[in-house]
Parts: sequence; C-alpha cells; structure tokens
Amino acid sequence: MNTDNNHNESKKNNKICIKVRVKTKIYTCMISDKFTNLKHGDRVILSLNGEQEYGTVASSPFNCTHFQDKDFPFILNNTFFLSEKEKELLEEKETSIMKYCTERAKHYKLDMEFIKAEYALDKSKIVLYFTAEKRIDFRELVKDINNYLKTKTRVELWQISAREKAVLIGGIGICGLEICCRKLCQIPDTVSIRTVKDQHLEINPLKITGICGKLMCCLTYEHQQYVEMSKGFPKVGKRVIINDKTGIIKSCNILKGTVTVEVEEGGTMELEKDLIKLEE
Repeated sequence: MNTDNNHNESKKNNKICIKVRVKTKIYTCMISDKFTNLKHGDRVILSLNGEQEYGTVASSPFNCTHFQDKDFPFILNNTFFLSEKEKELLEEKETSIMKYCTERAKHYKLDMEFIKAEYALDKSKIVLYFTAEKRIDFRELVKDINNYLKTKTRVELWQISAREKAVLIGGIGICGLEICCRKLCQIPDTVSIRTVKDQHLEINPLKITGICGKLMCCLTYEHQQYVEMSKGFPKVGKRVIINDKTGIIKSCNILKGTVTVEVEEGGTMELEKDLIKLEE
C-alpha cells in the first residue's frame, strides 16, 4: 500500500471552509490555502450564485471533508485589506451614519430602529439594517442619507426580523453561552409552541424565550428525538391506576422514562411509565 499516495489523495480531497455572513444569511464557503488566516469579522468578496457578493467572516476556517459532494460558494479575495486603524475609522463612519439615520427617522416620524451599518469593502455601497413593525416608506430618508454621504456610494436599507437582528449583534443566552443563531451560524425555519409542549417544558416566557423575544432556537435541535421518545407515554391529565390506587398524570420526564402521578389519597409518586396502568 502506498501511504504517500493515500496521504496526497486525502489532502487533495480535503476542503477548508469558513462561515461567511452575506447580509443576514450565513453561508459555508470554500477557501484556498492563502485565505486560511481569515478571522471573525474580516470582510471578503465571494462568488455566490454566479455573482460577486460582499460578506463578513463569521467563523474560523475548518475542515469539511464530510461534505465532499457538496458545492460551496468560494471566497474570491480579501484584497481590500484594512489595517486596524482603517477598520476603526470605517467603524466610526458606520456609527456616525447610524446616528444620523436614527435622527432623520425621528424627524420623519418613522417607527424604525436602526441596528447596523455595513460598508462594502470598496465602499461602493452601504447596507443599513433596521427593524420595524410594518413596512416603512423611507424614500425621503434615503435622499437625506445620499446627501449626507456626498459620494456615489449606493445606499441599501434592509428591514430584518428579530431573529436576524440577534444574528447581527450577537449576545449571551440564558444558558450562559453565545446565542445559537450567532454561534452555529443558522436560524431555524420555524420555532413553534408545539416544540415546547412536545418536550414537556413549562410554558414560562422567561425560560423559553431568547434575547430576540422569540422562542429559543435550541428548542428545535432535539425536538424530533423528543417526539420519538414520547411515544408510549400517557398524556398529562390522564387517570391511571397504581397498586389499586387511582391517580392523575401530572408530568412526564421523557429522558428518565418516568411519570409523576398525583394520587387521589394525597401526595405524588414518580414511577417508570411501564409500571402504571391507564384507567379504563
């Protein structure tokens, strides 16, 4: 067996990838060896759906050999390299534009909150992200922003959701870790109250709501497993018989395989689900 050939073949098949945020979407992108020094927050140009897009790096480079058959967008370059001083100046300019936009929105009595401003690498455009309860007519505001910039920079205003806001600004969840949408670089399609009920969790807004004000993303990660494990468990509220005593199911612990029963004579009992019998 030629180990050198095997090693070379493995190296050839190995892909180095990185997470890149384009506006409010996160993409896994392939990079060449010269981009392995990219770090979180760097701005890059990538090829996406046949077009060039500007993005912001959202992770460190990582191996993705388990995605060999998948075609990724790829990083074209980061030739518009910014020194630390240039980054500070750019961020100051973005902050200044945010402040100006907030003031002008108040002037026009527009019910909108500006979240973030991002320049393209070559400063050919700037994207301003905002949240609002309804659609906003910001045509006059855009005219003011163009006059304020006094350049040919294209101005784009993007209305985003509460979850997308969390992706942009980040934060710490009640678990003490960085919020999932930011750390894992993905937002679930939907998170419904059904996921809470299927996992037999207490419907307490303080415990099931994320910093975005919506149901926590992590509720979806184990939902299907809970649905499968719940099969065979009696429903809460069902009357059961235990050792000739009658009781009512108060709660179920899916992971332990137990149910808590409130006995009519008083008190509660936690038993394995196979030890109880439903009342006919």
